[in-house]
Amino acid sequence: MAGDGINDALALSQSEIAIAMGNGADVAVDISDIVLTNDSMQSLYEAFVIARASLRVVKENLSFSLLYNIVTIPLAMSGHVIPLFAALSMSLSSLVVVGNSMRIKNVLKRS
Repeated sequence: MAGDGINDALALSQSEIAIAMGNGADVAVDISDIVLTNDSMQSLYEAFVIARASLRVVKENLSFSLLYNIVTIPLAMSGHVIPLFAALSMSLSSLVVVGNSMRIKNVLKRS
């Protein structure tokens, strides 16, 4: 639910995700999960685009981390990977996750 006034407060409080638009009533801002900085419908659209992209990146990062750990932990436990390589690859995997997360900044430029 997206709203900006006192008349929206009940619906905002009962909704799964409440979005206050711009300079709405204080009660609407207090109840809301997300507060947009202006009253533009474009901002509401951009919030949905960013949320979808964020969820996609989180899923990608979890998948990558899970795959990395499924492959490397057994190799390290069996002694097939030297400790130095294991430490370096763990740092590299963290950098990959951070780099993947930084793609969210460019989401609005592409759409």
